[in-house]
Amino acid sequence: MAWRIHKSVICGEIDNRVRGRVTGWLHLAGLDDKIVLELEGNCHRDIAGCKIALRNPAPERGNLEGMNFRQRGSAGELTASRKVRIVPERKHSESWDEYIARARGSRKVGNAVYLEWFSHSNGRVVIESGDFQVTVLESRWRMSESDHESQCQTKRDAMSDWMEDLCEGYSADEDEYDEDDEDESQAFDPEDDEPMNEFEWEQFLREADERADRYVQLVEKYMDHPQGDRIIAREMGWNWIREEIEDVEESGDREEHELWTDAADVDPNPLTEGVDWIRDRDGHITHPLTGRLHELTLAMWHSCKEQGLMDEPGDRDLHEMLFQLHTASAKLAGALDGLAFDEAPEGGFVVACLKRSLVFLHNGISASTQVGDKELIEPAALRKFRASLFSIREDVLRLMEHYRHWKY
Repeated sequence: MAWRIHKSVICGEIDNRVRGRVTGWLHLAGLDDKIVLELEGNCHRDIAGCKIALRNPAPERGNLEGMNFRQRGSAGELTASRKVRIVPERKHSESWDEYIARARGSRKVGNAVYLEWFSHSNGRVVIESGDFQVTVLESRWRMSESDHESQCQTKRDAMSDWMEDLCEGYSADEDEYDEDDEDESQAFDPEDDEPMNEFEWEQFLREADERADRYVQLVEKYMDHPQGDRIIAREMGWNWIREEIEDVEESGDREEHELWTDAADVDPNPLTEGVDWIRDRDGHITHPLTGRLHELTLAMWHSCKEQGLMDEPGDRDLHEMLFQLHTASAKLAGALDGLAFDEAPEGGFVVACLKRSLVFLHNGISASTQVGDKELIEPAALRKFRASLFSIREDVLRLMEHYRHWKY
């Protein structure tokens, strides 16, 4: 998926005073060093030729693990005047139904900052907000109509190149390349019989996220287009789907051209029950560690609900804690629940997925510290809750070490 870092931006500068070059810096919450931009291309006409300053009135710390401090690549759409619909704030006296009806009927529009670039090291990065304060510091040149057309083509080329990179594999930043890490950074072949290691699986999962993000954008853009399915398949490079769509349209018989079929039910391995899988209270198959975190988070949610802590507007840190832990539980399920049916799991895949779950687990633990500082939850209950979270964290780390050396 794209890196969407607008919430973490504290301040920054974007400089397009030199034609064909966009430079600048961004200060992000949680990072000591500034992010430096070195991009080819120009900004949109409204800020082309200008140096602007950005300031976020309410920055928030986000997950920036893996963000390269030097962002080299191509400029996408860089503008401070993207038109967006302004959603009104809810009045204390109105119900949610009344507020939603009023918000949907709002026709107010305003300008939003939209900064997009395609980095060699992090792929597509997007900053989008209608709350930023923008100041033009200096202006040296204005973009002509021909320059504008050229910039639009450059933006399309950058998007196209990014899509090709998704298909061909992430290319490492040349300045970050290390011969000692060659096995971890080089592109992999999906048809290779050798199992992928955790680093190759991390690369694969990043690419899958990028493709999913691109697909969502295309669906939003072409959902009402009469040729939407065909266009989306073409833009995603799914030639086989496009051919199936064309065959269906030519024959008019959809029953003979089903793109998806239901998978047959598979029974879990009875020899690994209690180790790789259990049944939850609803009878569903799940990994014991997934079940522990899910039940723990759900119990905390019910406890907070009974105390009225989940009522609107609620505490942001409490909501953040529960959201991050629910997400961590879902990530654990993606990493571990398949072990019930897989007699020869790929250790690299399991480790890569467990790494992802740890990010959200750490975020949840961090948010629980803020909740404790506010004394929203009885201290003894919160200490017990945090102790369980740290216990689950240790078990995740042990599983990662186990599957790093996994040999079937």
